[in-house]
Amino acid sequence: MGFPETRGRAKTLLNRYVSGDSGPPPAVFLDRLLDCAKSYVRANRIGDAVDCFNRMVEVEIYASVEYVNIVMTALVRRNMFEEARELYGTMLGRGVGDCATLNVMMRACLKEGKPEAAEEYFRKARGRGIAADAALGLFVRVLIRVWLWYCWVK
Repeated sequence: MGFPETRGRAKTLLNRYVSGDSGPPPAVFLDRLLDCAKSYVRANRIGDAVDCFNRMVEVEIYASVEYVNIVMTALVRRNMFEEARELYGTMLGRGVGDCATLNVMMRACLKEGKPEAAEEYFRKARGRGIAADAALGLFVRVLIRVWLWYCWVK
């Protein structure tokens, strides 16, 4: 993850911070860590962003839903659908996800040309109790109608 010298410097700074009694509170430090992870997305280093997320999960540092949604959106924009599904599965395993997360996965399905999968994600999310907003509900209804029309025209 990243360049070796950067990782070494970060490790040294972290060791100094932990061994001393000065510096920002841990919450601020964690916020900066998440900001650094978001920077991978802005720098178009999506693989590093996913690695960063996976490593945070391994050491039980749980990123916010917003951060994961940012990474998933970047994956879908780059047509990395399998990676987006894996990340979504990891999120579900932790019990994390919201309406925006569902929207990203449904968009991925549409981009892949799989409207049935989008409907399935929607139904499963509703079963888990994710309250879909009105816009998303309308989106699903329109999606189903378009899909049915498309099947009828074929």
